[in-house]
Order: sequence, then structure tokens, then C-alpha cells
Amino acid sequence: MVSQLEMLFQILDTSKRVEQRVGVDATPCILVTFDNESLFKKVVERIKNNKCFWVEGIEHLMLFNLDMNVWDNFAFGWSNIFGEGVDLKRMGLMEF
Repeated sequence: MVSQLEMLFQILDTSKRVEQRVGVDATPCILVTFDNESLFKKVVERIKNNKCFWVEGIEHLMLFNLDMNVWDNFAFGWSNIFGEGVDLKRMGLMEF
């Protein structure tokens, strides 16, 4: 799973440069869901230890949640790589 996220992260970085070149003010991010908390914790720990993800602003670029939270209420339960809760509305990811 971490290798898949590395690939998505590189795509995100490329799209960010394209947006800057054409003058679009947007911050794309990767939303990752897990089917259990054990996997959630293991993957986030592996990401923290992977130098590919050691970039400024990573807390805004990848968000994590459990799939049961997403099914119940998409806006609820997201956190960043540091375990801090994230408000999708405040980040501009949700309009409602």
C-alpha cells in the first residue's frame, strides 16, 4: 500500500506544478481510507518513516480515515499524518 501511495504522491506533486504553471490556486490531496484501525496505524507509521513523504506541508496533502466513518459521514474522522483531526470544510474540501 505504501508503494501505491508513493506513486500517487508523485502524481500529486506533478499536478501541483501544472496548476502553478497555469495559475490555478488549488491544493490537491490524497484521501486514504482503511478497513481496520490496525492497518491504518501500520501504514501511517510506514509513511512517517519513508523519506519520500518528508516534505513541507505533508499534513495538508494526505488525509486518513476508516472506511466505516466515511460511509457514515464523509466529513467525520479524517486525520493527517501526525494524527491531528482535520476539518474538511475548513480546508475547502467540502462545500456543504
